[in-house]
This record gives sequence, C-alpha cells and structure tokens, in this order.
Amino acid sequence: MNMELQLKIQAWLDNELSPKEAAELAALVSTNPEAQSLATELRSLKAMVHGNESLLTVPESREFYWSKIERSIAQAEKAEPQSEPSSFLPIFVWARNWLAPVAGLAAMVAVLFVIAPVSSEPEYSETETPSEDVGVIHFKDPSSGITVIWFYDQAGNPIQNPDSIDNVEKPE
Repeated sequence: MNMELQLKIQAWLDNELSPKEAAELAALVSTNPEAQSLATELRSLKAMVHGNESLLTVPESREFYWSKIERSIAQAEKAEPQSEPSSFLPIFVWARNWLAPVAGLAAMVAVLFVIAPVSSEPEYSETETPSEDVGVIHFKDPSSGITVIWFYDQAGNPIQNPDSIDNVEKPE
C-alpha cells in the first residue's frame, strides 16, 4: 500500500474527504484486508489519544496573549543601550575595509615569491642548426643540471662528429 492511499485512509477517518471520495474509500477498506487493518489501527490510536489527552487552557484570550508577547519584545528593544559612536570608529572601519585586504594581498604575493623557484638561467634555450640537413633535439633537466643536445641528419642517423658541422655554437 502506497503512502498516498494511507494518507487518504487517515483523512477518511478524520472526515476530511468529500462524500464521493469517502464512499469510494469505505468500499476499498471493506474489500482490502491491508487497508482494513490500517483503518482499525488508526481508529484505535485516535481513541487512545482522544481519551487520554489532557485539556489545557490559557488564562488569557488569544489576542491578549499575543499582545503581551509583542509588548515584551518592544520593551526588550527599548532596553538595549544605545552606544555613542567612538571617535576611533571611523579609523577602524577604514582599516577593516582597506588595510585588511591589502595586507592579505601582500601576504599572498610574499608566499608566491617564497614558493616560486628562482632561476637565473632560462628554462628553455634555443639551438640553431646551420644546415637544413641537420636536426636537433634539445633536453634539459633542471633538477639534476643535465643538458643533452642530440644532432641528427634528416635521414634520422646520428651524426658521429658534431664538431665537423660548420658554425655550430657549443653550449657553455
């Protein structure tokens, strides 16, 4: 049995349905054992709650009761002390609005300078080849300080003697 049907049975027991819906639900409860069991359980629960419920009354009327609450709230608002603004207050407001963000930005920049690696040598250097028949592969590992330059001809064969190539600059 789905939740919607359970809620309809509860509404039927509380006389909250139209006469047409109430008649349809009464027929369903009389034929469906699960619905009949739920209706019986809800009736007994309703009887227990109704029979054992204590009656509480408020000594004042509803309007007087809520006006009393409203008056106490208004009185509490009036009782709060009105503090005079301090002469230093505008300075603190200015400092909070301008100096705090500037200080945060300066701290972030300082952290970036500390964390960022400082290198005087360029990370990638260019290697020129004087001939169109020669290619170059350049590899540099900054962590170990190793630089490898591989010269090859266009056929893909390594050049045995790179010193024989004219106008090639050697790295220092």
